[in-house]
Amino acid sequence: MKKLKYIVKVLLTIVLCINIMACTDDRINDVPSPQNAKLKKLDYGDDWLQFYYDNQGRISQIENYESDGSLYSISNYEYLDNKIVIRGEYPMNQHIDVCTLKDGLIVKSECSYISTTSDYVSTVVTTYTYDANNRLIRLDENTVGFPESHRVKSLIWKEDNIYKEVGDSYEIIYEYTNIPSSQGITFFDDTFFDFFSDYDQLLWLANFGEYFGKHTKNLISSVRTGDGDASIISYTLNDDGFISVGTQTKNNDIFTLQFSWE
Repeated sequence: MKKLKYIVKVLLTIVLCINIMACTDDRINDVPSPQNAKLKKLDYGDDWLQFYYDNQGRISQIENYESDGSLYSISNYEYLDNKIVIRGEYPMNQHIDVCTLKDGLIVKSECSYISTTSDYVSTVVTTYTYDANNRLIRLDENTVGFPESHRVKSLIWKEDNIYKEVGDSYEIIYEYTNIPSSQGITFFDDTFFDFFSDYDQLLWLANFGEYFGKHTKNLISSVRTGDGDASIISYTLNDDGFISVGTQTKNNDIFTLQFSWE
């Protein structure tokens, strides 16, 4: 989990199941976007993720492989009546995320980290608030177990994009490209929209549908924090209009992800 989380931290993970999102509303205007496509593989460094889908086109399983071809972790997604349950198996722990839905939106998540080598258990319970346009605007997060904490995060929208994220002691400003979000991703962990805590399984669920409300209209181009730290993101599209490469430049460091579609 920490390996995947590090990769997500250093590069905004640009992945979205296009066939679910591209036709969900009219936010995608003049720029053509690919249809009926699924992300199959995501390469980061020498490691990679493999994605699988059920017969309804929903993400069903994600496998994380290391450079030697060994399986590092596996996450399975189960869709029930008004609930989604995600079970992740890692070398020394398990992650079990239970999401409660109302009218198709996740309104509550209970994400548990369970050590397989000790008695340690920690659960993050989060409630999600949406506006009248089904845009996510507030998250109330409570951690039960060590360390206990309570955090409130607010998302401020401007021109169909999230302009600002405000937390208890931080503020982040976002800028966007003119590339429609249907050609990439809109929800990220840590560097962008840090509301999935340490549970990357929700990160992927957010991007394979609109379970957390409407996506932003465009793909992000920069992330700027209150202390002046900035990340610049650029994209390369393939001949079909999909993102094939995503690159983040931060403090003269460059990080790259490569995408394979079917």
